[in-house]
Amino acid sequence: MAEVNAFESGGGMHLWRMPFTAFLAGACLLFVWGSSLAWADGNPAPSENVPKVNLNSFRETGRILVGKLPAMVTPFREYTLKAGASGEIEMYVPVKTENYEAGHRLAGIDAERLKLDQELMDISEVLLDEKEIPQWHLQRKSQIEQLEGQLTKLKSERMMAEQMVREPDKFKGLFEGSFDAEKMKGENLLLYILKREKDEMRLKEILSFMNSDRKESLELGELRKKFELRKLQFEMRMKEAYLTMPFGGQVEFLFPYVEGERNYIQRGMEVALVRDMQQIHGQVAILDSRLRLLDKNRVELEVETAKGSAVGKYSKSFKKEGPAGERVIYSFQFAPSHVNSLRNLLGGQVDGKLYYSMKNPARIVPKFLLVSLSPEVFRAEGWGGVVKRFFPGHELVHVGLNSLAVGKSVQ
Repeated sequence: MAEVNAFESGGGMHLWRMPFTAFLAGACLLFVWGSSLAWADGNPAPSENVPKVNLNSFRETGRILVGKLPAMVTPFREYTLKAGASGEIEMYVPVKTENYEAGHRLAGIDAERLKLDQELMDISEVLLDEKEIPQWHLQRKSQIEQLEGQLTKLKSERMMAEQMVREPDKFKGLFEGSFDAEKMKGENLLLYILKREKDEMRLKEILSFMNSDRKESLELGELRKKFELRKLQFEMRMKEAYLTMPFGGQVEFLFPYVEGERNYIQRGMEVALVRDMQQIHGQVAILDSRLRLLDKNRVELEVETAKGSAVGKYSKSFKKEGPAGERVIYSFQFAPSHVNSLRNLLGGQVDGKLYYSMKNPARIVPKFLLVSLSPEVFRAEGWGGVVKRFFPGHELVHVGLNSLAVGKSVQ
């Protein structure tokens, strides 16, 4: 029986034989169709006589194509720098695509005013230690002295009243004819003494707190915290006004800065795009659940670049919300040697090919060839049966998108 690879090498046909050939082809199709109907109705299995196919004529490889999907080429990290304030912007670096280290300052907004505010903040910090805190100690000392004077006065008044209670005759003439004469007699005098005692106790408690370390720590702590809050607010203003590199990488400026002119910007406007180019990834949405059943570590992504194909290894997977709901995203990391060739594909959608890496090399056979040669076997026994019929001693290793991986049977 002639091999499949020889089917394409036949000689030319004579014109008078064409009607007969067409008739023969039609008869074969009717036979195949009738056989498939008979098998579908439960009749005996199709004939085991199938065309001979030379398996060695197909290429042997360690991977097989399992899907063609759109892919997004992205850097390892990407961050858009936006203006945190409104005002005049001044660039500190050339407005062109360059690489900078993390923390490098790119531009400033109203930088001159911020310099003055920085000087005022430094002066305020000095005044806090050299003026406000010493002034607080002086005020505290003065308050304590005033309270101690009030306490001494209360004590002397109370002691005099107690003496008047003990020796009323001696002080009888002191208040003769005065308005307070009645207050300084009997029960009124006792009430006066009790009131003074309460006032003394209250003043002693106040003095005890005024002399305590707790008052000092609370009030001086409040002074320092207020200054730290002002300083923190100023530092936040500084961060908003100065645009610095969040991480090392490539900078692409988005703001239309004009050299030699005063450039003004509004809060929230995009200034630059920072990309970490140490690694480049390809991201693919895996919508077919059958692809998720594959061993992730054996799945690879291939994209075409100007310099040829670039292959990325599986890195991680995550879920992402989209218009159609939650999607599973596979991320593939490309080798550092492909970074330069992939730069032009960043941020765009490209055609990606998913390959499955097999444990052992296998022959890759097109599906359509086997189905066209014996469709009834495929309908009856599936891909596994097709492989056993066409390639005795071999087995189906993996089913790809358009082809089958066929390897030797393992006994």
